[in-house]
Amino acid sequence: MSLLLPNLPLALYRLEFQHDSSLHRPPRFAASAWRGALGHMLRHIACITGASECEGCPRLHQCAYSYLFATPVPPEATKLTRYPEAPHPYVLIEDNPTPGQVTLELTLFGHANSHLPLMTSALVRAAGHPRGIAGRTLQYLGMSQWNETQENWQPLNDARGALDAQPPAMPVTPALPEQELRIEFTTPLRVRRNGQHVGPDELTFADLFGNLLRRISLLTSFHTDTPLETDFRGLTHAAREIPLLEARLRWEDLKRHSSRQHTDMALGGLVGWIRLDTTDLAPFWPYLWLGQFTHIGRATTMGLGRYRLLAESFPEQRNAS
Repeated sequence: MSLLLPNLPLALYRLEFQHDSSLHRPPRFAASAWRGALGHMLRHIACITGASECEGCPRLHQCAYSYLFATPVPPEATKLTRYPEAPHPYVLIEDNPTPGQVTLELTLFGHANSHLPLMTSALVRAAGHPRGIAGRTLQYLGMSQWNETQENWQPLNDARGALDAQPPAMPVTPALPEQELRIEFTTPLRVRRNGQHVGPDELTFADLFGNLLRRISLLTSFHTDTPLETDFRGLTHAAREIPLLEARLRWEDLKRHSSRQHTDMALGGLVGWIRLDTTDLAPFWPYLWLGQFTHIGRATTMGLGRYRLLAESFPEQRNAS
């Protein structure tokens, strides 16, 4: 196989909030509420024309709201030309480290980092709105960015309150572990095969890697200047030859209400872990490492499909929570 490595510059941010913990218990799936609130606020502050729908808008491909939240396929695109939307250029995850505190982790991919001030403004304003996030009105405390070189979170707000962010960068991939690798799915993984959701007893490495390869390819195509060029067919075929040493998976049901579609949506998926021998994993390794940041499968913008790679040789990771 002729293989080129993916190049997907990204940056990780944390927004810290507080609220009255005596009034609310942490929601089970708050990233869904964050995404809905983000959409409402982005439209309010960034929509150029005030049109009720993005479809048919003359500024569809020049609008920051459209790019971030609807993400239409550009007219000149050579991929996904039959689909109305491209992959959205961000991922949201909420964590509740202590009662009364909320941490929102935001990952922006490629060109989306130029919209960081707009994204953070929309999230902060949505959190402080009387509707709040999942019934909570949140008070903004501050923001930080992950510094991979120093392996810590660094505050972003300068003395004037302005954001002082570092440019996005491709995460550094460590050496492949010598013996075994464990992949732990920390939020529901939703992948399909032949139009059907893959169940706990059905997942293969080919299911996992095929979805990951497609996601990374599309993110680089629509949100960077370096579309992925590699041996897609060879990688896909080789992935079918990688067995799972062990799998401990279960299906976890989640539901969310979509205000855009005016309906309740099922978002269940696989959680648990799988174990792999690393002998033949070298061609897939850069993608697997990058996938910890992109997530895999459906509803990734809302934090689904999150996983972490575990091996004795790895240091403590940024996304180990």
